[in-house]
Amino acid sequence: MQDPLAAALAASQAMAAHTQGQIVGGHHAIAATLEMDTSISISPEEFQGLWTRLPEAHTLQLALKAVPDASFLEAAFVGNSFKVIASGAPSPALYKFFLYGVPKGEGGLPVLAETTFDASTNSVVSSFKSDNLRTVRPFAEHLRASLSPFLS
Repeated sequence: MQDPLAAALAASQAMAAHTQGQIVGGHHAIAATLEMDTSISISPEEFQGLWTRLPEAHTLQLALKAVPDASFLEAAFVGNSFKVIASGAPSPALYKFFLYGVPKGEGGLPVLAETTFDASTNSVVSSFKSDNLRTVRPFAEHLRASLSPFLS
């Protein structure tokens, strides 16, 4: 059985090429609740290593009006300074994003998230991991704010 993160990484590469540059004028951006350092990047391999090593620090569960198309979700994430490292559909009703962000002024330590959208329940669950636990809740709130147009 293939590792779900590895499968999502492979599926995401095609999607990233398709969606690159499709956000116009920050259309999906919200007022920043957390300022991110967008100059710092991590590779898919670094992400996977961190994800495996770090314990879960926080979870967030939200109700949605409906699960939007993955391209709208990715645009909302990217428009709010999150970096999508991988995404994919492990089943017809589920869609996962593995994403991260680096809060400014926090020593370059990323916060990682696995965000799963469930169309059968119109919900989303996010799990967060980081070496810097003080930034996890503000990061989660920034993620919640980026999804506000879709929340019920």
